[in-house]
Amino acid sequence: MSSSTQYSFERNNFNHRDEKKALEAYTTFLLRINLPDDKAEGIKPLLIDFIKDIHLRIKWYSRKLSVERAWGYVYIGMTILLLGAIPLLVFYLSDSLAEMKAESAYVMVAALISGILGTHKGFSSWLEQRRVVGTFWEALADLKELLYELEDKHRKLSAAEWNEDSVEDLLDDMRKGSSEALKIERKERDAFFKNYKIPKFDLVNTLLNSGRRGQDITDLYLSEQAQEQLAADEIAAELSEDLFEAQTEMRQYEIEVADLRILVDVRAKELEDASEDEKSALKAGLKELQVKLERAEAKLISAGAKVRALRAALGLEDE
Repeated sequence: MSSSTQYSFERNNFNHRDEKKALEAYTTFLLRINLPDDKAEGIKPLLIDFIKDIHLRIKWYSRKLSVERAWGYVYIGMTILLLGAIPLLVFYLSDSLAEMKAESAYVMVAALISGILGTHKGFSSWLEQRRVVGTFWEALADLKELLYELEDKHRKLSAAEWNEDSVEDLLDDMRKGSSEALKIERKERDAFFKNYKIPKFDLVNTLLNSGRRGQDITDLYLSEQAQEQLAADEIAAELSEDLFEAQTEMRQYEIEVADLRILVDVRAKELEDASEDEKSALKAGLKELQVKLERAEAKLISAGAKVRALRAALGLEDE
């Protein structure tokens, strides 16, 4: 078929009905069935069409299977590599990031592992949704069976034994073979469309699940030194939070003590200037304020002691 009578999609490298490729198999096909050139010349277009229907379909499926097998090998290799690499990666990074805050290093390592796991999960889902290898294998096997049965039947004749009847018998078998090849392709195509789905990724759930697994793996393979440092940082963080609360509490007691002292001074001044009738009530009020002041001062002393203890635990100098 000339290029002028071909569609553009028929001229691409992936078209299994490429006439040039059919011509490459033409001579081999004649040799395998012992068909002499003079007998083949008159039916050459029919032979070429048969080769397109059978041989090139077989070649197309073989190439597709090679691609799918390659993806399978990539997946297996990647999985095996990650099984060994992830623990080493966690251990190495946990030690090499010793100069960083342990908590920051932990988060970075866990995020890295989560990203690797998420990518692997996405690739697994994509590969799972293809499910085309089985249908390709079946179609390839059926096509080869058609071809080899035809070859076995007609190679029994020597080159000298070919005549018009045997050529007509060959053409009849070729027509049947082409018809069967079309049915095989339709069967494979129906199965392909049934099984092939574009994978849908739930990005949020994938990230959440990968994040949790990333943390679990990081916890499992984190070096002892990094684990100790991380634990120390967690304790320090808790102590810092306790210190902030204690300092806030101490400041509140300082304000309360200061306010009560002012009130006590005011009540004492009022008591000095009060008449005899008013002194009894003022003394009772002053006594109550003094009791409150004493309690507040005791709480302030306790809060101050707690702040000093927490600062000492954190290795901070006294203010």
